[in-house]
Amino acid sequence: MINMDQETAERNYLTALDYLNQLFDQSVTGNLVVVEKLAADRWRHKHFDAISQRDEAAAYAFAQSLSHSTYIAWATHDPEKAKNDKGHLTRSIKSAAVVPGFALDIDFAGGEHAAKNLPRTPEAAAKLLDEAGAPMPSMILASGGGLYAMWLFRKPFVIRTEADRARVGAAMKAFESAARVPFLKAGLKLDAIGELSRILRVPGLVNAKYGVTVSYLLRREERYSLEELEAFALPQAGKSLTSAPACADSVSAEDGDIIQTLRAQNIDGMQEVINVLTACGFAAKCVALAERGEKKMIPEPMWKDLVDLLAHLGQAGELAFHIISKQDARYVEGQSDDKLERAREFGPKKCETIALNGCYECSRCHFAGNPHVGSPNTLASLEAGLLSLQSKWVLDTKTGLFFNHVDGMDKTSKDFNRSFAHLIPDPIDVNTVFERSKFSRRVDEHDYRAGVTERFIQEGKKSILNVWNPGGVSASTEAMDLDTLHKRIKIILDHFELVVPIQAERAHVLAYIAHLVRHPIVKIAHALVFQTRQGLGKKAIEELIGMLVGVHNVKVVFGGVVDGRFVAQLANRQALILDELDISDKVGGYNKLKRWIDAEEQDVERKGIDAYSARTARATLIFTNQLLPLKLEKGDRRLFVVRNEAQPREPAYYDRLFAAVKDPTIVSAFRAYLDTIDLEGWNPKAFPPETEGKRRLERLSATGLEQELRAMRDDEDGPFAAPVFTAQDVVDELRKRLKTIVNRQQVEELFTALGDRPLDKRPMLRGKRLRLWVWRDHERIEAMTAKQLVGLYSPVAAIVEAQAEGRRDVA
Repeated sequence: MINMDQETAERNYLTALDYLNQLFDQSVTGNLVVVEKLAADRWRHKHFDAISQRDEAAAYAFAQSLSHSTYIAWATHDPEKAKNDKGHLTRSIKSAAVVPGFALDIDFAGGEHAAKNLPRTPEAAAKLLDEAGAPMPSMILASGGGLYAMWLFRKPFVIRTEADRARVGAAMKAFESAARVPFLKAGLKLDAIGELSRILRVPGLVNAKYGVTVSYLLRREERYSLEELEAFALPQAGKSLTSAPACADSVSAEDGDIIQTLRAQNIDGMQEVINVLTACGFAAKCVALAERGEKKMIPEPMWKDLVDLLAHLGQAGELAFHIISKQDARYVEGQSDDKLERAREFGPKKCETIALNGCYECSRCHFAGNPHVGSPNTLASLEAGLLSLQSKWVLDTKTGLFFNHVDGMDKTSKDFNRSFAHLIPDPIDVNTVFERSKFSRRVDEHDYRAGVTERFIQEGKKSILNVWNPGGVSASTEAMDLDTLHKRIKIILDHFELVVPIQAERAHVLAYIAHLVRHPIVKIAHALVFQTRQGLGKKAIEELIGMLVGVHNVKVVFGGVVDGRFVAQLANRQALILDELDISDKVGGYNKLKRWIDAEEQDVERKGIDAYSARTARATLIFTNQLLPLKLEKGDRRLFVVRNEAQPREPAYYDRLFAAVKDPTIVSAFRAYLDTIDLEGWNPKAFPPETEGKRRLERLSATGLEQELRAMRDDEDGPFAAPVFTAQDVVDELRKRLKTIVNRQQVEELFTALGDRPLDKRPMLRGKRLRLWVWRDHERIEAMTAKQLVGLYSPVAAIVEAQAEGRRDVA
């Protein structure tokens, strides 16, 4: 236990609290996690609310640091996701909620560090960071045995979706890899802490290992956007790391000049090299990055893993390494030869080792976990035509469908054979060759799990292919107040006001879209219906949705398709858009549409495939110019209908609008605006609010009988002149008006649907008991006496009845 006077202890506690305030504003969510090392293999986690218990977290952490090593998690953590199998609160990558920025842990030589290849002084470490081209840190801490360099965001990054988690996690690792390059060149070590579950020592706390207080070496006001730090981490001019991952999925090695150059080389073994460079996701990423030809494009650790592969592929592999390396400004022929020579002293790099270095592609690789593929070099000897299919296609053994993760296509066995017969010299069908190969990826079934970044999911003994692919722009992290943000996206907000002029309806539409992009895995159990004039600009909303979630995650079809038999194309999307819906004359058309709107799954058919269950879209939008696009049942609560008779704007307006919804910068700002919408209490499973457009659609959907009945009620005409009536009176009036047969059962069903009630009291009139219904002022009328009801139903008849009985006081 370290002794400390009260004044010093108070000052150190306030230092720790100030540090937490620097990292997190007062809008942060999740818990601060204090982590204590009680013994070599024993750790304790204690959670504190990041806002209301921030001072308690600082006080507790400081007190514990006086006796043993105490840390605070770099990110806040969601307590529900932080529970382990026993229900105890811990922390993990999957529980991270809010990230304040990026950090590096730089140990110094000496002290109790096991590694000896470390920088000796803070000045030496700062020089290496400068050589890496890293921005100036926001703060630097002296941790006791080294230093922490920290780059803080202007606004903490909130992880709302799994795509957000993948993005910021990949960016942290890439940032660390880029900063590590000069350390490796100098033969020095930089600790790996680039993960969302990382814990760090905190200024004001005592480093019990060395008996010193963690303190500031540098504090600056400079803060950064995620895009600015990504630009350093992977400097392809600020491309987001997961809205469009820099991997084989998004950039195919086969598309570039490097592979074409390699094919042109007249040297034995080059096809084997090309097999590795195109089929291995990691190697394809290296080639794709080198294709861009920018300085320091590929981090040093990636170069090392690549040379550890190509050095074992003979003369062709050596030549390929030189051709790829020449794309980088750091290339020196002699140094590349030295790297090849050193790499040959060891075996080819294994897949699991490359994956441990944070390779995003490895987690989604078709060969991952295959016991027959220990290293990417195993792929070198495989038949090139079949391998080109195996690296992209997966067989779902339940349906017999083949899925391509690159472009999202799927094919039946018949289509697969027709498409790729030219690649396989074997006379056997292509699908049979694929199925028989031990290198082909098979799964038990496929599913569409939007927002889940894992491609291959194992649930017990069942393997699942997740056919969702990330897409769409990320929210802008540029610091701006709400007024500035509104000005940036003014034309988009103005267009929503044009299409949805009623403020309450517009708020619901924007919340609907916000929920779609922020909670992509959750099904919204009602559809938005936009019923407007042609040319008002519904297409712009369609374009905007595609930009927000990725066009490959949106299915736009002619609305009548939903009434067909082979509708598998409607499944497995984040958003389903039915354009020009008109199924009002289709028997059961709306009944078929219902399940697409509110069910999680739907049985689908496609030619040549047995019916199977598929995931319905997470959101459904319906665009129509029709007066009656569908027949809506009374009381149906699956539709939120926007009805608008506004005239289209001038052509110049739409030129500006479509330019905006296709501009990633503007859409990114709109995505940030969606993050400001309060979804607390917005239930995606609840019935949507009623609108006048919905009520109008219900009226138009009514039969002629119902329409005439409603008209009499609206006009308070015929039997509806009084609050009470008999069914027979209504039947007689409708027969007279419609010149057709009407029966009591028909009208009584309509009364019930419209909310009318039969009265328990059965008053006598002219010797007969009346069976009365009440259609307004229910509570008042149900409290009346039988005589009062007769007077209300027929005042004249009541007087006549009273006179006949000699009671003339009834009036």
